[in-house]
Amino acid sequence: PLDSAAPDPRPVLMGRWACLRAAMWEHVSLVRDAASLDRADDALDELTVEAAQLAGPTAADAARILELRAALDCARAIVAAARFRTESRGAHWRADYPGRSAAWLGSAFMTWPDGAAQPALDFRPKH
Repeated sequence: PLDSAAPDPRPVLMGRWACLRAAMWEHVSLVRDAASLDRADDALDELTVEAAQLAGPTAADAARILELRAALDCARAIVAAARFRTESRGAHWRADYPGRSAAWLGSAFMTWPDGAAQPALDFRPKH
């Protein structure tokens, strides 16, 4: 959104990007578990509220704000997928589910229903 009275959002945006990167690295990256995914969700909730309050005085600033909001949606999708799959396979490592499970042979599908705060996931076993 454009707001000619809004202060320069770039310093705040840089800080929010740093918080997003730190939260995803610390809680969702190489090794994760249910508790770390909960902490990631909490951080994303806080960042989403902050991003919703940002306004930009120029079109370029508004675009930067929208980019942050899109990145937060992407991060939320990653966390939802990591929470959904309760096994470790390849680069997806869950400390609370360290083994592979034949029950997870198949495909996971993600949709994001209009107005929903979280994406919806569905699993279809391999035939």
